[in-house]
Amino acid sequence: RREPRHTCAIDGVMYNNPLLCFARFPGIAGCMARMLAGERCADGILQESGLENLPYAFDIIMNHLDFVGLTEDWNESICQFHRLFMGKLDKSTGKRHWDPPLQGEFSNVHKSIRDKHLGVDYLAGYKDLADTVVYEAVKIKFDRMVGGKRCYKYMTRDELKEKKQSDDGGGGLPFLKIDEGGHVCEPKSCSDLGKQCGEWDDGCGRTIICGMCNVGRTGLPSTWRVQCVEGQCVDYCPPWDEKGYWFLSE
Repeated sequence: RREPRHTCAIDGVMYNNPLLCFARFPGIAGCMARMLAGERCADGILQESGLENLPYAFDIIMNHLDFVGLTEDWNESICQFHRLFMGKLDKSTGKRHWDPPLQGEFSNVHKSIRDKHLGVDYLAGYKDLADTVVYEAVKIKFDRMVGGKRCYKYMTRDELKEKKQSDDGGGGLPFLKIDEGGHVCEPKSCSDLGKQCGEWDDGCGRTIICGMCNVGRTGLPSTWRVQCVEGQCVDYCPPWDEKGYWFLSE
């Protein structure tokens, strides 16, 4: 199958991929900075860079947002949301008692159907200056929000190993399984196992819950069903007799 060709001319310069065409289109840069300042994403009138919105956007991020998350630190973001907002608050102690998120919340159930993924290398060195500053501010906010209360259970394997080496005997990692030789068992996540639903062995003697299949997530008619088949959510339309649509006719 041939890939569709996407070319555009901006200020007399030709660009041959859709990502560059979009990123360099007048008024697109600074989208997040503008939206944080209460404006629309694209500036089709003045076509400014968004730098003029940075002071207000920075103030919103640092002083008015209760929560920020990072895509590249997705697991930690999900866990921190649970820690900060889920569960019940004990008014006597001021502490929140919360249940850790289910492993199924970390599964990517909306994978792209496209074979080709465009990464930052397709930008050919182009940078959105305003939104780069916004992104750096969000990372600072995220680090301050998490502080020393990182959810170790959902750290990456490399982070777990690094943390274990810095702690005496891994005492700071209660969720890890460490044998007498000090070796860490590397538990597999639902994404590692390729599972979207059900309960499975994580390879370290524990059971991880990879979620349930919900027909509502697909947007299909209510007559359809979703079944967990070997860890995958499979959509199917049941026979008419299961729906009660069969009837006797004279």
